[in-house]
Amino acid sequence: MPGTLPLLAAAFAAGVWAAGLASVPAAVLGALAAALFAAGLVMVRREARSVAAVAAALFFVAGMIRCGHATVADPYDVSRFAGQTVVVHGTVADLPRWEDVDHETVRVRYVVAANAAEAGGVRLPAKGGVAVSLRQPHTAPVAAYGDKVAVRGRMAALHGYNNPGQADMVAAYRLAGVTARLAAGAEDFRAAPGESRSAAAALAAWRQKMTGLIRATMAPGDAAVVNGVLFGGYAG
Repeated sequence: MPGTLPLLAAAFAAGVWAAGLASVPAAVLGALAAALFAAGLVMVRREARSVAAVAAALFFVAGMIRCGHATVADPYDVSRFAGQTVVVHGTVADLPRWEDVDHETVRVRYVVAANAAEAGGVRLPAKGGVAVSLRQPHTAPVAAYGDKVAVRGRMAALHGYNNPGQADMVAAYRLAGVTARLAAGAEDFRAAPGESRSAAAALAAWRQKMTGLIRATMAPGDAAVVNGVLFGGYAG
């Protein structure tokens, strides 16, 4: 039927939008979807003209169900420790980014893929990425992609400033699997080389070396632009 696909897509999108406005129990949505599916099968066999409307209603409910699944937090997600002082254990999952604070200090930002977190002396399993920010001396080494790390600090939920002139870093972090952030000092951060050096780790080490050389030879703003063009990402 001409125009059916756009109709179904619009119905699905409307269902996602509606799920953000009202909460409907999953059991109710499941029963409604099953009833609409059965009704659709009957109408297809009878070649009824209203089958498109039933299919649109089914896609609307499917959109609501999909939105509900997307917003359910993983019970092991590291963001459940928000507001607590914890020790996060994991691996560096992206190239570290750093910027000069003064002549002696640099701020380094890591994305750590968590596998465990210690809270109150108890080590618990954890999943998800953590955006870690710490200050350290210029002379201190920077952990590399794939390194194992342990960092202590106060966990916080992601937040944005709703500034239309800035990049939406909260959305960018969530797309990258980062669900929480943590600030720490150099004394609260420990790193050790990863067990294996894969091709991805070797490539990341080369990129980290190149970005460091670019930053050392260019003004900060120019270096950020060149690194963004060459390697992608946002470091503004």
